[in-house]
Amino acid sequence: MNTMTIKVASLTSSIATTPIAQSQVAGAQDVWFSTYRFDASDSGEDIRFSTVPYSAATPGNLSNCRLFDGPRNLTTGSNSVSTPAATGNFTFDSSLVVVKGTVKELNVKCNILSSATGSSNVGIGAGASISATGVTSSNTVVVAGGAAVGQTMTIGVGSVVISNDASSPSLSTVAGGGSGVTLGVWKLRSTNES
Repeated sequence: MNTMTIKVASLTSSIATTPIAQSQVAGAQDVWFSTYRFDASDSGEDIRFSTVPYSAATPGNLSNCRLFDGPRNLTTGSNSVSTPAATGNFTFDSSLVVVKGTVKELNVKCNILSSATGSSNVGIGAGASISATGVTSSNTVVVAGGAAVGQTMTIGVGSVVISNDASSPSLSTVAGGGSGVTLGVWKLRSTNES
């Protein structure tokens, strides 16, 4: 007879390396803070869970944090974390299933308050656990992975600096009545936002 390989349900959580740490502007909306990664590539069955723990550094800088599967918001309405604490949970609108043999990535997006300063990140907190079950067996699945810190986003305000460019002409004499005479060349450099 054919040999059947028996695998238990397994899931590992982590934080992906994207997005990279970067500067963000105070008052920005829907800023991508981190990507939760759920790996069921070695699982014997699909895994279901309905909450995911988070840990936020400087949560007072943030509002309206949500989890997205691609463009689809999984935490709408009251499931949005409107005022994040240092630790808490995202609760899905409906249970999430990670199909065996696949990796599911969910993006954390938050608004940054206009009064925000310093930096913030969103990750998985120490001691946090995910309550998951196998879809077929209904057995409890112990999710491996543990704490993981998201990339740090440095928060600033938009600014622009205007300076004289090196190509600006020096003092010279020009004929009166001329047109198209370059009097100066300015360089404009924006920081933190367009």
